[in-house]
Parts: sequence; C-alpha cells; structure tokens
Amino acid sequence: MDGKRKVERHIRDRMLKKNAKQQKLDELRSNCESIEREITLDQVAIQSYQEALQHFPDTQHESESGRKRPKRLRQGSEIAHVENIIREAGHPMTISDILQRLNKEVSIKNRNALSRSIGLYVSRGKYFTRTGRNEFGLSETQNDESCESNPVSDVNDAPETRENAFSELHQYRTQRVINE
Repeated sequence: MDGKRKVERHIRDRMLKKNAKQQKLDELRSNCESIEREITLDQVAIQSYQEALQHFPDTQHESESGRKRPKRLRQGSEIAHVENIIREAGHPMTISDILQRLNKEVSIKNRNALSRSIGLYVSRGKYFTRTGRNEFGLSETQNDESCESNPVSDVNDAPETRENAFSELHQYRTQRVINE
C-alpha cells in the first residue's frame, strides 16, 4: 500500500505542477492578447495621426508665390554668410566678389573651396544656382527675377554663335557693374 500512496502522491504532485503550468500558460496568453489589443489600438492611433498630419502644411517655409523653400542654413556658418551676402547684393556674384565681402584672401585655394561648397548645394538644387563660370546666385531669387534682368530672355533673342554669347554676357556684366 505504501507504494500505491507514493504513486498517487506522485501523480497528484504532477497534476498540481501541470495545473500550475497550465495556469501560467493561460495567464501569458491573456497578457499576449491584451498586448496585441494595445498594439492594434496604437496602430489605429498612428494611422489617424498620419491622416490628420496630411491636412497640415509641411514644415518647410513657403514663399509668397506659394513655392516651398528649403529650411534655412545653419546660422553663423560660412555658407549662411554667403547666402546673406548674395541676398544683400540682390544679384548673382562671382566667387572672388564673395570672398572679398567675406574679408578672405582671394586665393586659388579659397576660391576652389568656396566653389566646391556652393557647388554642393547647387548639385542638390538647394539655396544656390550657378549663373556663370564661378558665379552663383540664390535659387529663390533666380526664379523670381524678371526677364529684363536676364541677358537672354527669349529663345529668339539668343545669340547665334558662341562668341556672340560671350560678348553679350560680358556686356551684361559690365552694365551691371556700372549700375551698381
């Protein structure tokens, strides 16, 4: 009989352990289901916020003409100073002129460095445009300029040869310098 009690006790202990593990499993499944419900609710909330955000304007600035402008350059950086210099001048400027206004030596090293810096923004289509050889303007003012300030305002008025083009460009720049 003693062996029978041992087996019964062993079976009872095993059943208790099984029940405890079953309860733990049920508890974990319940926790999982509640977490999944929370995830589903959070996903619905995320979707609704995304839909609501579509009704707000982008964080980029908009100019008066309704075109989006990129965010401003980091204040105090050299490239921000260059942007301010060109904006104050109101027209595209050569690298040498920009370096003079920055109170930097007009050396090949400085010209190349500044040209590369501005050229990076030009290639990305941000802030600056290349208006000539070593000459840069602001992309927002470039688009806003009238045809009168552009040396070639119409395809029919375009010079017929390369030499004529350079001649007209030289006359345009000379006139612009005189007007300043």
